[in-house]
Amino acid sequence: MVSYAKLRKLLAVLLSATVLAVQPINSAQVVAQMGEAEEILLLNEEIIKELEMEEQTESSLESSELNESDYEEVNSIAPEQSETLDDLSVEGDTDNVEDKTLESPQESQVDLKVEGSDIATGNISIPGGQTGASWRIDSGGNLFVDSGLIHSSGRSPWHFYRNDIKTITFLGPMTVAENRLSSLFRALENVVSIEGLAYLDTSNVTNMNYMFAYTGSLTTLDVSSFDTSKVTSMSLMFWRAKSITALDLSNFDTSNVTRMIRMFSRMHSLTTLDVSSFDTSNVTNMGGMFSLTDSLTALDVSNFDTSKVTNMSSMFIGAESLTALDVSNFDTSNVRYMGFMFAHMRSLRTLDVSSFNTSKVRYMDGMFSSMESLSALDLSSFDTKNVVNMSSMFARTKSLVTLDLSSFDTKNVVNMGYMFVNMDSLTTLDVSSFNTRKVTDMVYMFYNSNSLRILSLGTNFKFLENARLPKISSGEGYTGYWQNVGTGTIANPKGSFVLTSAKLMKTFDGATMADTFVWQPIDSTKSPKPSPKDSIKPNTPETGEASSSSLAMLITGLFAALALGITRKKRTSM
Repeated sequence: MVSYAKLRKLLAVLLSATVLAVQPINSAQVVAQMGEAEEILLLNEEIIKELEMEEQTESSLESSELNESDYEEVNSIAPEQSETLDDLSVEGDTDNVEDKTLESPQESQVDLKVEGSDIATGNISIPGGQTGASWRIDSGGNLFVDSGLIHSSGRSPWHFYRNDIKTITFLGPMTVAENRLSSLFRALENVVSIEGLAYLDTSNVTNMNYMFAYTGSLTTLDVSSFDTSKVTSMSLMFWRAKSITALDLSNFDTSNVTRMIRMFSRMHSLTTLDVSSFDTSNVTNMGGMFSLTDSLTALDVSNFDTSKVTNMSSMFIGAESLTALDVSNFDTSNVRYMGFMFAHMRSLRTLDVSSFNTSKVRYMDGMFSSMESLSALDLSSFDTKNVVNMSSMFARTKSLVTLDLSSFDTKNVVNMGYMFVNMDSLTTLDVSSFNTRKVTDMVYMFYNSNSLRILSLGTNFKFLENARLPKISSGEGYTGYWQNVGTGTIANPKGSFVLTSAKLMKTFDGATMADTFVWQPIDSTKSPKPSPKDSIKPNTPETGEASSSSLAMLITGLFAALALGITRKKRTSM
């Protein structure tokens, strides 16, 4: 597979070449169309990443067995891998479980013995050489399991017949060997019903990871008989059980559970889920717990005890039908990872995180990205002194009008790329407290937030290359320049710095220019004019693509020189 980085470079070259090849050689048009090409490139990046992640997930499922040592931190959703907005597939929703590739098929996973009209018969393989419960799959794809010992770890005992099985029926009491039922029904995607689960004695089971993962055809599931009092890990338990519409977990005892990573992730049809009885006092990892439950319309987590949780990354990402979410009771004093926590919650109108203790948080990348209905956000209580990544933090929060980040301590932040990209309604942004001395990436930081007209910059702020502060269009009461307020007001600025977006990014010096900058209103009697040497005409494209414009002009010159040479040659030959 062509790597993502190589594919991105290839797309960039092709798009740029296309712009230069098919358009008239006009510098203004070239600059504008290069901007469009870059926007197309961004969209392609998202698609490429999602496809690559899906392929990795599918291939690992088909050819790998879960590494038993990885159960201690199954799919920890490492924030280091969530550097950009869509790493979680919108989003970073790839399966990060580190699987162990098999050199050969697992010996004695089942003892196969084909007889009569049955597709297969056998006994469940049990560690230590014990004989497990017998089973058979009839010609109609119905799996019947007799009473006896049962065990599952890594993948389903019926993995090799996963495409043949349509229904599962347990016929008698089942005793769980080695206290594990992980992946018991994993990837049995054609199964439409499971009967007799009450026969499973789960009283000593400690691991239910992946138990119903990838059971995509199941629409109903009765786990009301499960005794989960000793279970410590429920990570990915219902992952990709995409057709289940409701799940009754009111009887679940989760008092000993420490990991709920992606427990309900990608349950796309789930409309109701009651977790109000969950005891989460020992849970340390809730990463991706409700990710991509995109049909869920209500969720009550107000009772959650999160005092031991260290990872909340992607916890609610893609829960796009939720219109309300109360997390005001969350104890986040030990949380280190909040990357993409609320990302793509497109319908959520309000969010109160004023009680969050973020003193230990290191990752806030994509935290509020694509929350398209959110119109206000109070982050004045956030302690960000340990945060290193804020990339895409507010990207595409299209309804936010004002954002006050004046309390943010960013002295340790390294990445601010895409931080405010595509914030369509944002008019006022205060980053006056930002210290960007450690920042190495500001790519597209302000890109396409075209309504931004009040920007507060502080003494420790410095623009980096490709921050892309949008160009101000002249007209509609504005000159097309930024002006610092100085001794004036927002409505009537009196500062001496009058600059285009490109010049503001290039020349801003916090030591001498720290102030609030606003769109300069048209008032020829009071508004200072930019000096000729520092100004760019308002109608000249200048959103940071100066090098692109120069390149276009150079190409224009080359074509002109070529045309002149051809003309002279003709005259000489005549």
